[in-house]
Amino acid sequence: MERDKIKRAADFIGAHSIDVTALEWEFVANLAPMFKTHLRPLLRHLPLAGQRQDADLLEAIDFLKACFEEGRSLVRCRFEQIPKAFIPQSAKPYLYEKDADGHRRIHPDRYEFLVYRMLRNRLEAGDIYVSDSLRFRSFDEDLIPRPQWQQHKERILRDADVPALAQPMAQMLQELETEQGPYRPTLSKHSCKVATLPSEIFSSCASVPNGVRPPFMLSNLKAVGKRAFPIAAHQIIQSARQIILIAEDKYIHFGGRQGVARRCADQFWSSILNTLGLNRRMIKRYLEDTDLPKLHIGCGEQILPGWLNTDLYPDFGKALFLDVTKKFPLGNATFRYAFSSHLIEHIPYPAAASMLAEIYRVLTPGGRLRIVTPSWEFLQSLLNNEANDARVRDYIEWATKQFAPWAPQPGAVFVVNNFVRNWGHTFIYDKQTLQNLVMCTGFKAVRECKLNESEIPELRNLENEVRLPPGFLRLESMSFEGLK
Repeated sequence: MERDKIKRAADFIGAHSIDVTALEWEFVANLAPMFKTHLRPLLRHLPLAGQRQDADLLEAIDFLKACFEEGRSLVRCRFEQIPKAFIPQSAKPYLYEKDADGHRRIHPDRYEFLVYRMLRNRLEAGDIYVSDSLRFRSFDEDLIPRPQWQQHKERILRDADVPALAQPMAQMLQELETEQGPYRPTLSKHSCKVATLPSEIFSSCASVPNGVRPPFMLSNLKAVGKRAFPIAAHQIIQSARQIILIAEDKYIHFGGRQGVARRCADQFWSSILNTLGLNRRMIKRYLEDTDLPKLHIGCGEQILPGWLNTDLYPDFGKALFLDVTKKFPLGNATFRYAFSSHLIEHIPYPAAASMLAEIYRVLTPGGRLRIVTPSWEFLQSLLNNEANDARVRDYIEWATKQFAPWAPQPGAVFVVNNFVRNWGHTFIYDKQTLQNLVMCTGFKAVRECKLNESEIPELRNLENEVRLPPGFLRLESMSFEGLK
């Protein structure tokens, strides 16, 4: 483009403001054929339900369903007939328009698109659910039915053999306070002397037995956090963490579906820790106390001295809450080293790419990443074992007895099936796929290393080999390092 034309274009852009939102809504017209073809059939047949606060959106959904069933176009509906209470105030200027006679009407395609967009958000948040769905079903469907619980409460607790489930919450908290003694953190701002939890903040716990109402069921933690907590915040966190782990271990109150408790806990951790500012305090204190910042991602119970240890379900006071599928609450170019062991296989591949991008962002120039995960080549070696390796045979026998005791005899197929499905595994990498992913994130000089070995002293002896029988973690794992 010629210089004078560039100048005229720049002057025009500078003198005229562009409504980007209006342009986005105009593009909806191009999407209409697609969402009418693919989403309308789903909306017509999915049994959607939700909470009282989503009644306005559900009313609009029912209205659209009725229009689709009757073959009636929104264009022919009077403005007063169309449910509008769910429409955000910011969206109304782009949905409302006037016809040739000056009467207000709703743009039909944009209205339908807004319903789909808000429905997606509510489904992801769990506010609206689909009956009998694996991912979007109501939490109540995972609970033991109330009549069954009321009738067989004692037997269920007895069969579970978990005394803590029958222990009153106040007693459990008192024991935790005594156990922590003088070392418990002081959070005077969010503490008071009352030793019981108010019943109104457990409104969603109707199916949980009396005396065992876990705090991770709080429906509005941020609102609760603005007033003083009835007990010290660290006691809430410790008791919730204990009950969550017990529930997962024993499948109690979750209809035998392991993992439901943890999905409910996600919101608990992020809400309460952010509300109380505990994450920020821990990060600030760590960075003030070290000259060589090192980030440990997905620490579990392995707390590395000198590292900022993080986990989705942290041991309060020892590790930081971190959801690796979201943006890290850490500054750019902050850490010299980052280490993650046996975490990346627990999240989907796109989330892993996002996690690695975040690690790259928080590392300083010249910083190094070390990542450890099970390898697909290892699983293939179990199935093939062409060399009849004694270590592989021992591993198969041990893993079958440990994790598939129902198998008629030790076998690689039982071990592999368990390995790719158990422990929340989502994606198992082969060496080439993992190396390519790390490189695509921006890391250079990506190379494989032996377990617990590195050219960098700070990255040696980090893997916790003692958690498995000797040699087994080394057999199933691969390690890669990359340079920013």
